[in-house]
Amino acid sequence: MSAQHYVPKTVSQIDSKDFKVCLIGNVIATTGSSFILDDGTGRIEISTDRLLPKNKLVRAFCSMNEDRLQADVIQDVEGIDLNLFKKVNELYNTAGV
Repeated sequence: MSAQHYVPKTVSQIDSKDFKVCLIGNVIATTGSSFILDDGTGRIEISTDRLLPKNKLVRAFCSMNEDRLQADVIQDVEGIDLNLFKKVNELYNTAGV
């Protein structure tokens, strides 16, 4: 069995057939077992055992588990230029990388 990598996606691009995805956005709400991520294209609930502060910019590497996203790794990306990040992603997508 080959290893699968995390596919960069936006919330609006998430599909039930996805297995591993990578999202970047702001934490807008938290509970004891999940948080809501807003990336500008939509909002999605992600299960986690980690407590995250609201308004934190994160990149979440997630696995799909019974039609729910489970955070495998959460990376603090505060301080990055989000607009530049999105432009670079668009260039990669346009080039097919």
